[in-house]
Amino acid sequence: MASRPESHPGRVFRFGPFELAASDAELRKNGLRIRLQDQPFQVLVELVTNPGQIVTREELQLRLW
Repeated sequence: MASRPESHPGRVFRFGPFELAASDAELRKNGLRIRLQDQPFQVLVELVTNPGQIVTREELQLRLW
């Protein structure tokens, strides 16, 4: 099952200098917004919602495409 940004309402993921607001489709580094296209953003959400796990290319393809 896909971990769409909508499935994480109000959730903010923090890693290093980055903050990812999944429901707002927004990525910030040190408070400055970084623009990402939709597909790379969805890949990033998949990775941060599965910490410590290997997410294979095949899993990403099944979930996102």
